[in-house]
Amino acid sequence: MRRRRDPAFAAGWEAALLHARAAAEQVLAERAIMGTTETIWYRGEAVGQRQRFDVRLLLAHLARLDARAAKASPAIHRLAEQFDDMLLALGEGEAPAEAACLPDPERERYIEECEGQALRRFHDENPEPDQDADDALWDLWGEVRDAMTAQARTRAEAEWDAETDARCARL
Repeated sequence: MRRRRDPAFAAGWEAALLHARAAAEQVLAERAIMGTTETIWYRGEAVGQRQRFDVRLLLAHLARLDARAAKASPAIHRLAEQFDDMLLALGEGEAPAEAACLPDPERERYIEECEGQALRRFHDENPEPDQDADDALWDLWGEVRDAMTAQARTRAEAEWDAETDARCARL
């Protein structure tokens, strides 16, 4: 099952199902208004036609798609809205994650690495206070360290997101 191994493929699959919901709605509306035409056969010959108005199966299918849509993440809904663009990008040879404009699973690792670098740089530039230093000095040192780490995280998130947005804008 490729959906289990490839998150981008799984997201595309979910988006396709959401995308299919619109087509099912159209078929449902047409069948509800126009019905379906059945040929009446008698002794091997078509002797007439009749209209049937039974949409129970399509309603059941639509209910299943609605349940999936309710559980789908906002990213999947956005992907469903841009489904044709995603298919075009896949057709042009883009990787599934890029074509789907999904966050790269490496994002958190990248952000943590940037935080780690900032923390190491902070420790290099600001050694810990002496063990017998005043608590206020330790508190200040910790606050500055935490602020530097948070700033590095924010900067890394912004860099990553800007790169992702630029990649998605090419679609």
